[in-house]
Amino acid sequence: MFSKEVQDRIRDEFSSLGDVVFLSASFTTMPPRCVQDVLPAYTRKYLATLSNEEWEKWTGEEHAVCRREIAGLLGCDEDEIALTKNTTEGIGIIASGYPWTPGKNIVLPQAEHAASLHSWIPLTEKGIELRPVIPADPAHGITADEIIAATDENTEAVLTSIIQFWDGAFIDMEKLGRYCRDKGILLVVDAIQAVGRMKVDVRKWNIDFLACGGHKGLLSMDCSGGILYCRRGLEKKITPPYNGMDGTTKRSHIEEPGGCVLHYREGARKLEGGSSNTLGAMMFAEACRFIDSIGIAEIEAHILGLEDILLEKLGDLRQIRVAGDKRSGIVMLDFAPEERERVIGILNRYKINATVRADNVRFCISMVNREEHMDILAKAIEEIRN
Repeated sequence: MFSKEVQDRIRDEFSSLGDVVFLSASFTTMPPRCVQDVLPAYTRKYLATLSNEEWEKWTGEEHAVCRREIAGLLGCDEDEIALTKNTTEGIGIIASGYPWTPGKNIVLPQAEHAASLHSWIPLTEKGIELRPVIPADPAHGITADEIIAATDENTEAVLTSIIQFWDGAFIDMEKLGRYCRDKGILLVVDAIQAVGRMKVDVRKWNIDFLACGGHKGLLSMDCSGGILYCRRGLEKKITPPYNGMDGTTKRSHIEEPGGCVLHYREGARKLEGGSSNTLGAMMFAEACRFIDSIGIAEIEAHILGLEDILLEKLGDLRQIRVAGDKRSGIVMLDFAPEERERVIGILNRYKINATVRADNVRFCISMVNREEHMDILAKAIEEIRN
């Protein structure tokens, strides 16, 4: 759990939340003040910079800083990071650009988020089988063992979110990654529910490709863009779906000798298309510095500590679900569909912001939460249950 000093600092950074019990970090986030301050700083620089050369030099430096900060958070090198538009674009670059083998299969959770799933569906027209995995116990959520059991000698890749969007199931990525690496299976992950909330180590987990948007655990806004991690060397196998100045080293002219040859940048930057999102890069870098100043291990421990407190307060409630191989700080509450408006009314009365679906609500604990928030949430859940 955070010290009082750290909690006071976080409360100040997230003062825009006021007295709202914010439990919707798995849907979006409110950026801390330090990230909010990036927008006017970027605007001032934009308006003050008239020279093309000065602008290109400055934006290039900001992009490099962002890649370095993101790499530090993920445990990789900055040349393995590409700047993208969002999670979907990162996943889509891999799905459409890698030379997948007809007759092979790709294993993925049946309930995978559309941001990941939709990029793979066109591959079925090219002879690639998509093999969905349905958890044996939906209330418990999908596990690494179930994904592993669905693979065979024709599996070319496993696609999965580290933490499932639907129920917060946290998959044992170390076990899954070790299996995939041993079997020569590519591991492609959507990390948006995990990065910034839980410690993610792409090396330790043997992840080959990782995509993540910035508007959740990375504490930025939806204008911030996304990032793509590509394990060194694998970028050489990918044909980017689009090419521009940022991903290449020289401008080609069709009519000159060799003008139809693309000269790609080294590393993951090959996968960046045209002009990268400088405002987003600045937001990412500032968010990473803020996360690092607290410590990602400390953030994870704080979140899981609050989940312990909540579960202890709730006791054995049938409606509460905690899914996956590991706990993720996400708790689900089921209710009858006809109770939805009543549930929303109770949550509003307690000033709880959470993700309400047709027959369940997802509560996602994050660094902004405190022990008193768990008291309020426990009271609201008890009232809903009764």
